[in-house]
Amino acid sequence: MVSYITMTESVLNPVQLIWINLIMDVLGALALASTRPNTDIASYQAGQGNIMTPQMYRQIFGMMVFMTTIMMIVMYMGKNIFDLDYLTSDQTTENKDKQAHFTLIWNTFIFMQVFNLINCRDVGANKMHGFTGLIRNRLTWFVLLIIIGVQVASCLTFLGVPIFEACAVSGRHFAITVVAASSMLLANSILKFIPNRWIEKLPTVDESKAIGGGSALMGAYDKQAKAKAYTGKQVAAQEAVPMDDDEEDSYKQA
Repeated sequence: MVSYITMTESVLNPVQLIWINLIMDVLGALALASTRPNTDIASYQAGQGNIMTPQMYRQIFGMMVFMTTIMMIVMYMGKNIFDLDYLTSDQTTENKDKQAHFTLIWNTFIFMQVFNLINCRDVGANKMHGFTGLIRNRLTWFVLLIIIGVQVASCLTFLGVPIFEACAVSGRHFAITVVAASSMLLANSILKFIPNRWIEKLPTVDESKAIGGGSALMGAYDKQAKAKAYTGKQVAAQEAVPMDDDEEDSYKQA
C-alpha cells in the first residue's frame, strides 16, 4: 500500500504475491513441520498455559519491525544504492531502471523470508539461531533450494520476464539484496539479548478467550445466533389472516 501510494504502482505484482504466499503458506510450512525435535523439547510442558510465549511475541514483532525497516531502505534509497535513474511517475513497463529496482525489492523480500524461515526453526527463549539440526533436515534444504533456485532464475536470467514480470539484474545488485536480507539472522540474535524478565512483563493474549469476544460486534453476532427463527409477532400475524375450514385443518395438522 505504501509503495502504491508513493511510487505510483505496487512494488509487488500479483504473480509475485502468489509466489510469496506459496512460500509462506506451503513451502515454509513443509520445511518447519519436518524439523526434527531436539532434546530441549523434553522440558516443554505441552498443553499447559498459552501456546504463544512472550519470547514468541518478541520474535514476531521484533522481526516485523526490522523487516519493514529493511524494505523501506531498499524502496526509498534503492535508486542510490543500485545507481538507478528514473522518475517516480515512470512505469515499470516504460523504464527498465524502475523495473530493475522493483525486481531487487521483490528479491530482497523473498530472501528475508528464506533467512527468517531459518530463524523460525527455533523460537526458544535463549537459542541465538535456528541452525541446530539443519544439516539433518533434507526437506528443509530441498525447500530452501527451490526458493533460491527460482529467485536466481528469475533475477539473473530471462525467465523472470514472462513468469514474474521481473527483469534480469546484475550479479552485484543481486548479491547486495541477499546480504541485506541475511541481516535477519543478525537481528534475530540481537533480539535474544533482551532479558527474558523484561519480555515476560509484557501483556499477552489470553488464549482461553476468543479475541474480540466482548466486543459489540461479537455480542450482536451471539444475540442473532441464539435468536429464534420465528417470533411470536410473526405467528400472531399468520393467525390474524382468516382461513376457511380446510385451510384451518391443514394448518393445525402441520
